[in-house]
Amino acid sequence: MRKFRISLLTLALAACAFGAQAAGPEIETLAGRARDLFDYGRWSDARQEFLRVRAALTPSDRLLAQEADFYLAACAVELGSPDAEGALREFAERYPESVYANDVRFALGSFYCAAGNMEKAREAFAQTDYKALSAPRREQYDIRMGYVAFAGGDYRKAYDYFDRIGSRSEYADHARYYKAYIDYAEGRYGRAKQAFTALLRSDAYRDVVPYYLMQIEFREGNYRYVVENGETLARRAVPERRAELERVVAESWFRLEDFNRTLEHLAAFRKAGGEMDRDASYLEGFSLYRTARYAEAAEWLRKACGAEDALTQNASYHLADCYLRAGDKESAMQAFAMASDESLDATVAEDALFNYAKLQYELGGGAFNGAINVLTRYVERYPSSPRAEEARALLIAAYYNSRDYDAAYRAIKQMPSGDADIRAALQKITYFRALEAYKAGDMRAAQRYLTESAAVNVSPKYTALNAFWQGEIAFAQGDYPVAAAKYNAYLKRAPRTEREYA
Repeated sequence: MRKFRISLLTLALAACAFGAQAAGPEIETLAGRARDLFDYGRWSDARQEFLRVRAALTPSDRLLAQEADFYLAACAVELGSPDAEGALREFAERYPESVYANDVRFALGSFYCAAGNMEKAREAFAQTDYKALSAPRREQYDIRMGYVAFAGGDYRKAYDYFDRIGSRSEYADHARYYKAYIDYAEGRYGRAKQAFTALLRSDAYRDVVPYYLMQIEFREGNYRYVVENGETLARRAVPERRAELERVVAESWFRLEDFNRTLEHLAAFRKAGGEMDRDASYLEGFSLYRTARYAEAAEWLRKACGAEDALTQNASYHLADCYLRAGDKESAMQAFAMASDESLDATVAEDALFNYAKLQYELGGGAFNGAINVLTRYVERYPSSPRAEEARALLIAAYYNSRDYDAAYRAIKQMPSGDADIRAALQKITYFRALEAYKAGDMRAAQRYLTESAAVNVSPKYTALNAFWQGEIAFAQGDYPVAAAKYNAYLKRAPRTEREYA
C-alpha cells in the first residue's frame, strides 16, 4: 500500500482546525513505527502496532484514528484476511471524504485480484486515480492490472501494463515472466527465449523457465536440444507437467527417427497420466510400424484415423500396409481408399488410389462398379504416372472380366482411342455386345456392333470370330453369298481346333 507519512505539523494544524487536541508524542512514535513496519511488508507486526495505536487514541484524535483504521484495513488485505473486504467498505462508509479514499479503492482492487475476482478487481482499479498513487503503489497497480488483463485473455493490454515495470522494480521478474509468456503464446519465440533465459537467475521462476525454453526449442525444430534436456526435466516434474514433457520428448525422438525411444517416452507419457489423442496414437502406431510390429501398429493407427485430414491420410496409408502384411486385403482396400484424398499429400494420394484400385480389381474379379470405376479415376487423374500403363492393363482386364458389356462399352468409349490396349478391349466388348444382341434376336444391332468391332481390327482372334458371326447373321437372313464369303474368311483365319471352325 501507500507510504502514508503524515507530518506532526499537518496533524497539529488539522487538529486545530477541528478544535481538537493533537495526539501525544508516544502515540506518534508508535504510529510511526507501525507505518514503517507496513512499508517493509511486515503486515502482521504492523497490524499489531496499529491496534495499539487505535486503543490508545481518544475521541478527539480523529485524523490519526482515520489513518489507523485505514492501515488496519490495508493490513487485512495484505494478510488475506476474510474480513478485508468488509473492513475496506466499512472505512469507505465511515470516512467518505477521507484522503485515503483513492487508496481504499486501490486496496479493494488488490483484494479482489488476490481473491481471483477479476471482474470486481477491474472495476475497483478503474475507479482508482492512478496519478494520485505513490510511485510504489503505481507499480503495484500496473502489475495487478496486468494480471487482471492477462487472466481475462487481453494479452495486448496486459503486455502494456507489464511493460511499465522498470528493470529495478521488485516486480521486474514477475513482469518479465508474463511478457515472456505472452510472447511465447503468440509465437514470438526469439523474444520469449531471451526473456525466459534471463529469468533463469530468478528465484521465483528458475524452476519453471526450463520448461518453456524446451517448448520453444521444440517449436523451432531443435529436437536434439529437447531430447538432451527433456528427460532431466521430466524426472523433476510433477505428474501433470511430467506428462507434457514426456509427450514433447517422445515426438522429438520421433522427428529424429529413433522409434524405439519414441515408444519408450510415449509409455512414460501414459504412465504419468497423459491421454493418447489422435496425434499421440499416430506417433505410437507409426513407431510400431517402423519397428515391424505391424499387428500392434494397426491398433494405434486405427485410433489416429478420424477427420478427413493429413493425419488420417498418413495413418490410414500405413494401416493399409499393416492389413496387407496380415493378409487382410479387404481392410487394406478400405484403408487405401481413406488415404486417396488428392486434396492432401499428392504422393500419398496417388499411391493409395492405385493400390485401392488394384485391390478392388483383385477382390472384385473386375466387377464393373468397383475396379473399373476406381481404375478409370486413377488413369484420368494421373495419366503421366509411371504406373498409368499398369493401371490401364488392369482396367482392360477388368473390362474383359465384366459381363455388363453395355456399361463397359460406355466407359471404354471415354478412354483415349489411340491406346492399343484400349482399342483391343473395345474390339472384344463390341463383339460380345453383338453376341448378346444376336441371342436376343436383334440382328440389326448385332450387325452394327460387329461392324464396329471389325473396324478396330487389333485382335486376329476376334477379327476371325467377327467374320463367323457376320456369316451367321447373313445365313439367318437368307443372304447365302454373303454368308459363304464370311464363313470362308473365318476359315482362312481360325485355328482348326475352334468350336466355330467345326
